[in-house]
Amino acid sequence: MRPSLLKFSLLSLLSSGALAHTWLDQLTAIGPDGKYVGQNGYPRDFHERGAPGFDAAVNNFLVPNVDDRITEASPLCRPSQQNPKQNNGFPRLKVPPGQWIAMKYAENGHVSLRDNNIGKPEGGGTVFVFGTTQPKTDEKIVEVMRWTKDGSGGDKRGKLLAANNYDDGRCYQLNNSPVAIARQEAAAARDGSNIAPHEQFCETDVLMPTDAQVGTTMTLYWVWQWPTLPGIDPNIPRGKDEYYTTCSDVDIVAEKPQGAPKNPMIQQDPQTAAVSAYKNRKALTTDPLKDYTFARTAPAATTPPGFAVPTAPVASTTLATRPSSVPAVSSDPAVLPTTTLSPASSQSQEYTTMVVTLVETITLPRPQATGSVQKRDVIEPEDELVHAQPIREDIVRHAQRRHAMRFYG
Repeated sequence: MRPSLLKFSLLSLLSSGALAHTWLDQLTAIGPDGKYVGQNGYPRDFHERGAPGFDAAVNNFLVPNVDDRITEASPLCRPSQQNPKQNNGFPRLKVPPGQWIAMKYAENGHVSLRDNNIGKPEGGGTVFVFGTTQPKTDEKIVEVMRWTKDGSGGDKRGKLLAANNYDDGRCYQLNNSPVAIARQEAAAARDGSNIAPHEQFCETDVLMPTDAQVGTTMTLYWVWQWPTLPGIDPNIPRGKDEYYTTCSDVDIVAEKPQGAPKNPMIQQDPQTAAVSAYKNRKALTTDPLKDYTFARTAPAATTPPGFAVPTAPVASTTLATRPSSVPAVSSDPAVLPTTTLSPASSQSQEYTTMVVTLVETITLPRPQATGSVQKRDVIEPEDELVHAQPIREDIVRHAQRRHAMRFYG
């Protein structure tokens, strides 16, 4: 018998406060038949769920930790993962070039309790996996997200290897939500039982580069992009960047993995094969910088008092300082806001800037001498949107403000 609706409601309330955490638990090779094979691998400095004294905080790494926007200085790896170190009993994954692997993690309610996630993207957001043989100890998330599939992006030290929806279509947490119940029943049908008594991990599926060199080590950066979109959650009207990352190393070897998976975790899920579409996974976006951008630093000299620096460059706009003689805005009614769409700059083709302009009219007193009529526009940056999907009125309110000031003679 399924628990009551009241129990489910209480569970949802209790779970909502602990939703914001996820990390990579395990890396496993996928054989030609789709089944997991060989010895499991683990991230750097991995701590196992269910072990004595386990604390989720040692595995979880949120970027940004306090601010609402990532910046050029935001770190990619948590401090204990900035160096290639494995804990005893949790070795690196070893696979040959061109090997498919599954990177496994618990969904922690981000899939099954999706109604708790106000303003979050569909599919649980996107997981990106980047690979490099030239890792840095102080790796920055923004620089890594510039890497592209062909290796031509950013500083060219690495590549984007995969982009998958966070929700792989079958994973669930043990709770009584409709999603979890349906997926437990599907898992039970595969297991031949009435109801699956276990949690099912999600996975990100990655094809290791075919040109990887045997004898080298490839560092994999698992980056889950899970922002709050602007204009939806009343508690976060501007929206918020939210990334969770795990850093791992994989040894490139000549031998193919064989046999059933070895060295499982204490709380290992019983799944024995990858998702059926592991070679053709869907993703909300395949470009880390297309739909969500981040705060950047601009010269303070061009920033009017009381306004924030724009979060990304605007191609067709030149900033100007506020004239010191401009008086307060008059009581003249302002016209309705208008929305414009500016192209991405020539230096960054990955995203588009949406700008809302609010025109306020002020009138200056007539000067002593007769002058000519002139108009001057001052563009003052306030906030820039972090989402480039089709414009919606409730999303595009937090953008740039434009003042049209008329000088009469």
